[in-house]
Amino acid sequence: MSGRRSRRKGATGDLEVRDMLRVALAGLVPEEQIRRGLQPQGGHVVPDVVVPFGWCESKRRKVINVFRTVEQVQQDAAPGALPFAICRRDREKPIAALPADVFCEIWRVYTAWRLGRLDELEASE
Repeated sequence: MSGRRSRRKGATGDLEVRDMLRVALAGLVPEEQIRRGLQPQGGHVVPDVVVPFGWCESKRRKVINVFRTVEQVQQDAAPGALPFAICRRDREKPIAALPADVFCEIWRVYTAWRLGRLDELEASE
């Protein structure tokens, strides 16, 4: 795949992820706060998709090394940002990939919410 075609495929993937996150966070976060990150030619690192409190990498390829992707997002994420990646192989549904400790924290909050015990979490922090 040519460099231009590869960049276009990456940009399209980033925009798909942006739109997916805008739908998921509708009513919670202003739409303009979820956008494609500027892709610098060198120097500093930015997420593929800018989202509040997170660091999102977008991968859209025929073959994806999920472990390498998670390592990358952990290495690149800004301090305090939740690192995750949305990956989609050609002609398949996207998946989310994130470090297990991040997943466990998300699951902890989700479980407390489902049990109606979020106030206990807030009191213990």
